Amino acid sequence: MRWEEAVKVALCYGWIDSTVKSLGDGKRRQYFTPRNEKSVWSALNKQYIEALIAENLMHESGLKKIEIGKQNGSWTALDAVEKGIIPEDLQMEFNKNSIAFDNYQNFAPSYRKSYLYWLNQAKREDTRKKRITEIIQLCANNIKGRDSR
Repeated sequence: MRWEEAVKVALCYGWIDSTVKSLGDGKRRQYFTPRNEKSVWSALNKQYIEALIAENLMHESGLKKIEIGKQNGSWTALDAVEKGIIPEDLQMEFNKNSIAFDNYQNFAPSYRKSYLYWLNQAKREDTRKKRITEIIQLCANNIKGRDSR
């Protein structure tokens, strides 16, 4: 079964793809787990769900996870990230460092999105502030991603 097909089935029942483990020879094992109620919803998964609902394939358990996500904000938590919208606190720091901002603007959308996603996932305010500082430093040094260091 292809990954996309497996994810669609998982979404129907309120599950999500998780850790991938290499089995060698180009093979891998994809783990699936019940979706945590606070897990954020990607644009791709929301597109899949829209189609699954239209095809009447969603199970009650999957629909319940969607409703919970809409109630607690996890359904829309990534909307700004997916659209590439820079949060106000990050933009304020970019305004203080034009080199960092110019570099950031020249990064491919996927690199910009990875920074925004990482910032979005900060649970505590002090963690968020530290991540903003690190993003500014990395961008000022023209480093496209945290893994590129």
